[in-house]
Amino acid sequence: MIRSVALALAASLFASGAVAREKTECRPFEAKGLGKGYTYTKVTPGQYHFLQGVWAMSPSLPGDTPPGDGAAIIRKDTTPGGVIAWTKGALVCTIMSAPDRLLKLMLTIKTGPLDPDGQEI
Repeated sequence: MIRSVALALAASLFASGAVAREKTECRPFEAKGLGKGYTYTKVTPGQYHFLQGVWAMSPSLPGDTPPGDGAAIIRKDTTPGGVIAWTKGALVCTIMSAPDRLLKLMLTIKTGPLDPDGQEI
């Protein structure tokens, strides 16, 4: 199911020009439009830096660094895995598939205490 969500999201972003290409263009994305049962969670700065390393080591992703300045996890409730949305402010620049193992590993990455909004202090 999450695969079909990832494909649908990728298709809509590709059609709008947001999927990584030679020149990445970031597009507006409304997380509220995901529908019932989906979660959109911004990653912490430590998790973002970890994901930058994942991007850099993946031979299937373009360039040495991901586009944008942040990331978010999009998941379907009760479905393993999800996608990483690479963001620049409120814009989505590209997405990549995220297996459940990667998402579970990301939960262990904490580089500092979090404030009430979930941001590292």
